[in-house]
Amino acid sequence: MNESIKTSLRETIARRLTDRIEKTLPDLTEGLSRFEIDLEGVSPLGWLGVQSLPQKIYFSDRDKSFEVAAISAAKSLTEENSKNLKDALDTIDSNLSLSDPAVRYFGGICFDADTDVDVVDGWQAFGRYRFTVPEFELRTENGKTVFAYNVEIASEDNIAEVVAGFQNAFAAVDFDNNTSQHADKYTITAQTDSPGESQWNENVTQIIDALDDKQIQKVVLARKLGLQTSTAVSGVEILRRLKENNVMTYDFCFQFDDENAFVGCSPECLFSVCGKNIYSEALAGTRLKGTGADEQKRYHKELVESEKEQLEHDYVFDDVKECLDDICDSVDVAGEREVVSLSYLQHFRSRFNGQLKDGVSVNDIIQSLHPTAAVNGYPSVAARQEIRKYESFSRGWFAGPVGWIGKDSAHFAVAIRSALFREKQISLFAGAGLVKSSEPASEWQETQNKLKQFLEVIK
Repeated sequence: MNESIKTSLRETIARRLTDRIEKTLPDLTEGLSRFEIDLEGVSPLGWLGVQSLPQKIYFSDRDKSFEVAAISAAKSLTEENSKNLKDALDTIDSNLSLSDPAVRYFGGICFDADTDVDVVDGWQAFGRYRFTVPEFELRTENGKTVFAYNVEIASEDNIAEVVAGFQNAFAAVDFDNNTSQHADKYTITAQTDSPGESQWNENVTQIIDALDDKQIQKVVLARKLGLQTSTAVSGVEILRRLKENNVMTYDFCFQFDDENAFVGCSPECLFSVCGKNIYSEALAGTRLKGTGADEQKRYHKELVESEKEQLEHDYVFDDVKECLDDICDSVDVAGEREVVSLSYLQHFRSRFNGQLKDGVSVNDIIQSLHPTAAVNGYPSVAARQEIRKYESFSRGWFAGPVGWIGKDSAHFAVAIRSALFREKQISLFAGAGLVKSSEPASEWQETQNKLKQFLEVIK
């Protein structure tokens, strides 16, 4: 594509969106408005990689029917402008009721709201929760790609002001480059484990020994692998590489400034809701996938026949089912203890469909389901106390809900298989579910297996 065609594309987008604003605005009331045009032939993640604006969001669902790349913010809800998570989600619900039906808030919530994620371990930019309506979106949904401008309209705004605001903001949007500006050459200069393997073994042994006495059936213990790099690494670029190597995952990147990005490829759905219909699942029990057909069958057989892995999954099944029963009039088990095969690992998965009770909100769903026993343990409160006791770092958004909220719909993944990028530091996270029959060395190896997908594209 030569330079004149590139410029023509950019000018065409500006002209078409300006025309859309001028024709649509007289019929709009104040609130969040959306102006969009069809735009085929542009890769959302590739487009995101060349943008220079610091705020970037990417999210794609597991079956790849929905993909969005977005930059800048038309509206954000954080701890700074809302009282608490419930207040933020109530505000989102109120704002969406007056907005274009296609407007969505994208964001996430930390694993443990009682930890100081705002002041430790590099999570300051994320806080306990953050939700954003992007200013510009490149969205593919059910095979159709659109480019959209989202803006909050005030009652006193006129057409000329809104058009000028769009044109000023659009000046920073890049449609000319096709390669990322981030340096691609770096080396790993240091590596740290939190905890180290010997401390991990000691922690796991102590937790297992105490399970019966504390009436806890399962605890999910996490570890953090820290990598120091010679130059800053682009989270968007790492996500691009991850997507090439992973199937059946929710792929995401949340970057709210120049220095911090949270990136992951998660196989786990927390919930998807449309109207009163809700879907959720239990994902637990792990084996390697293997590299050849014979090895894959062997690991599959090990998983299916492992009483320990069955038990670990059953706690998650019971936990999710109990939570859904609290907020639903009816719950059906669509699939129980199926084996799902991913790019690197195999897991047990059970699937649930439910009909929500009247008046149940997204906040009610999140409060009920998060955190599940897949990332926390069982029972929930006691397991989380053990996690706080033994984990020396803040999980931040790792193992928390990430996704989007729309009008009468929402979709959240569990942010596992994820990493925090901060300047020249990368923090990789992985967890293992501990039950009475767990063995420290095996659980350490399981976390190593879960880190593999990142290590292969970073190192």
